[in-house]
Amino acid sequence: MVLITYHDLDVPLKSVRYWGSTLMDLTAQAVVEVLAVRWEVETYFEYAKDLLGSDHYQMMTRQAVLRFWTLAACRSSFLDEQSAAARDPVLTCGDVRRNPQQQHLRNLLG
Repeated sequence: MVLITYHDLDVPLKSVRYWGSTLMDLTAQAVVEVLAVRWEVETYFEYAKDLLGSDHYQMMTRQAVLRFWTLAACRSSFLDEQSAAARDPVLTCGDVRRNPQQQHLRNLLG
């Protein structure tokens, strides 16, 4: 089963997303639900790479993995708090992250 979606009707080819599944015994609705969970996981890891640069880390010990995921949990908690304070449902994690960065830069330069 293959599911194809796109988000931008003006430029659909730039926003096409493809998902494939080998779960042939599930209904289409069940596959969509599985893909929705998978999307959350993929988005979380993309944020970890983008916001923390996790793709540049080489974690060789259990302690290093624990430290990294502790940092990731703190980051997520901080961004959730910032997002709730902004009260703008359209903001992405990147948008929420830029606000404190800009404030810190202004404080540094001031």
